[in-house]
Amino acid sequence: MMPLLNDPDIETTNKKPLMVGENFNIWELKFGHQNQFRVFYEIDSINFEISILAIGRKIKEKLFIGNKEIKL
Repeated sequence: MMPLLNDPDIETTNKKPLMVGENFNIWELKFGHQNQFRVFYEIDSINFEISILAIGRKIKEKLFIGNKEIKL
């Protein structure tokens, strides 16, 4: 099953909200071997659209998007 096609706004073990507000709804999806990959996406509930904001890779306690380390 594709986790973003069905219930993209339902929290699971590998999917959680990061920032939820009146005008924004940003989530994180973990996947891959040992959940090393991350997809950060925004849900537009008015237009029923999902926008991918970034895809990253977590190595130990560090998150990389492209070649840049993102401070957590």
